Amino acid sequence: MLPILLPFIANLVSTDVELGCPWTFQGSVPDGVRGKKNKAARSEWIESPATEHMCYSGWEGIADNARISKGGEDGNPPYRLMAIVADYDAAHTEHELELGCKRVGEYLPAYYEKTLSGYSRFVWTLEEPVTVPSRDFAVALLKHLKRRLAVDSLAVGLDEPAWLAPERYYTNSGDWSKVSDYKIPKALMAGWVFEVAERFSFRSVSSIKIPMEIVWPELQKKFPSATWPSDFEAGSQGPSFWIEGSQSPKSALLKDEGLFTFAAHATKPFWSWRDLLGTQFVEGYETKSLGEAVDGIYFDGKGYWRKDGPGKWRPFSKEDTVIHLKVTRGLSDAAPKGASSDTERALEHVRQWAGIVGAAPFVFRPTGLTKVMGNVSVLNTFTRTTIRPAEAPVIWGPTGPMPFLSDYIGTLFDPHEQLDFFLSWTKRFYETAYELKLQSGQNLFIIGSTGVGKTLLSTQVLAKLVGGNATAENYLLGKTDFNSQLFESALWTVDDTSSSNDVASHRRFSTIIKRMAANTTFEFHAKFQVPCQVRWQGRVVVTANADEESIRVIPDLDISILDKIIILKTTDACRAFPPQAQLEATIDSELPHFARYLLDYVVPAQCGGDSRYGIRSYHEKSLVAVAKHASTSNNFTEILEDWRNDYFAEHSDDWVGTSHQFFVELHRDMARAAALRGLTGNIVNRQLSALKNKGHIVQCRENGSHREWIIPPPLKAPPKSVPQSQTSNFQK
Repeated sequence: MLPILLPFIANLVSTDVELGCPWTFQGSVPDGVRGKKNKAARSEWIESPATEHMCYSGWEGIADNARISKGGEDGNPPYRLMAIVADYDAAHTEHELELGCKRVGEYLPAYYEKTLSGYSRFVWTLEEPVTVPSRDFAVALLKHLKRRLAVDSLAVGLDEPAWLAPERYYTNSGDWSKVSDYKIPKALMAGWVFEVAERFSFRSVSSIKIPMEIVWPELQKKFPSATWPSDFEAGSQGPSFWIEGSQSPKSALLKDEGLFTFAAHATKPFWSWRDLLGTQFVEGYETKSLGEAVDGIYFDGKGYWRKDGPGKWRPFSKEDTVIHLKVTRGLSDAAPKGASSDTERALEHVRQWAGIVGAAPFVFRPTGLTKVMGNVSVLNTFTRTTIRPAEAPVIWGPTGPMPFLSDYIGTLFDPHEQLDFFLSWTKRFYETAYELKLQSGQNLFIIGSTGVGKTLLSTQVLAKLVGGNATAENYLLGKTDFNSQLFESALWTVDDTSSSNDVASHRRFSTIIKRMAANTTFEFHAKFQVPCQVRWQGRVVVTANADEESIRVIPDLDISILDKIIILKTTDACRAFPPQAQLEATIDSELPHFARYLLDYVVPAQCGGDSRYGIRSYHEKSLVAVAKHASTSNNFTEILEDWRNDYFAEHSDDWVGTSHQFFVELHRDMARAAALRGLTGNIVNRQLSALKNKGHIVQCRENGSHREWIIPPPLKAPPKSVPQSQTSNFQK
């Protein structure tokens, strides 16, 4: 079982928060700081910036790595309750503590700490942390928990100012004892939060009816001699077993709200479940019921979000939500005159305390509430999963558990050195998705002959590894601006297409490919939903044939995009694949083993990259050469070189001027008219910029309010120079 980790600071003047387990902390305490009389020395030690110790808290702030502020909501208010700490300004004997634990009943603390002063401190642990909307709410919750946990009954001398201060950090003494294994259940804690929320809004009157199958076992526990002659259901009759001296076998009538008795020894005719089982049991059940009823429901100002039957997050109307609360979660819409029903109370709680600013898929991040740029109220609706890896280690090759994938992937790339780059890239993609910590990576281009299995690799192998793919051709090529459905997938695929038909489309394609690797935050706006920012660190995989027309799908290879893409070339040898059904069955059976192989795979030194993408970019040389000649700027390069040869046959100095002046210069020779058809001043400016980015001889400089381009004679052309960090097969 993983240890419970709580926020802590190294000393009482530190602002940097880490996580640690207080009762297993191994820090040392200097001599002379323990004991009530050594408070001054203790304060000097723990308030020194040089002290490295542990001062822990049960609360985490909105900024989870920073100390909770003492003031209001402008600093770093408490956000998440992770454990409950009760500090006592009194020393207690072991016998006194044992008696106190008996008095509090089932809600026992988990740990006891003897403080550096020699006093007592108790810690309750939670089955799951709970969040609060403000510091005022946190204080109200602590007041409520004081009564619920019977903190004053546990021991005398509670430090109430500390109890009501979520910003308080407690110096670890290292002197701990375990009290119990009890953790406050999630539903119970949610119910307590619900109770506090009710007092913040309006006074409620509960109309929850406790099911008889829950009531009867509790009655038998409290009254061991209790019997009932028939099924314990409303309307049936039986003995008044809780009244001493009653002998009649049918003196009690069972009602939904309690027992009505005719027994002569009874002091009153009607006994509610609160009378019979106690306030703690009844309120505990009501609390759990309401807590469970609103758990996992959020409101974005338009709809109520929850998971549907198949487990997908969806927004529902108020009417649908009321029906769900009644039918599925067991709440009643009946209410005494002048009071609110349970369904109304539940809806009001969701509106007030479970509001979100939007809902969107954050691929391979934990589902539920998530933080976006400091905002803690965005709902992550992503529910897809990666393929589950096999347990046992995997051998690559025909004797291992994935003979088909080993042979298929192992012979797909030519030259063979590309295999390590593909496996390294795939490992980072799958492993970080599997851990729900998806990290950025390059977009992948796989270029090769037909019939070798390029599409199979992207849409079957890679897609199934990471929970599916989305076809992104229309969006990436500018055929549509609707993209919300794409963000449901971590893998976008473009198969055997070309962006060469339209220069503008190819330029857009190159820009978006670059952006999808470089950026991590995007605008998400699904139809009829509240727009919000979404975090996406997936991959785009493009497959295309190796002919000169198809290869134009590769973006313009200017220097700024080289580190954001990987270009791989397949073998020319066609492969004979089995029938589709058999092929898919084989892949499905071997993929768990491939997933395990990826997790255990060690990235070779030549493939290792920086922290941004993890893997070094690779660009297969022959493909880069073809792409360079097939690029939209290549024709302009030929025009420029033709002009340069003519111009510098009569001039010796550099040509200097604006892009418009160069446009005019090109048109001085009417023999170029056909080649220049369709060329505009703006296109000339863009092409000059592209050539400069690719390391061409073109240079530029700022001259007042405009930019001047410098084109030297052929003999004066400076050598190409590219920063070391941006080298690739393209430059080598």
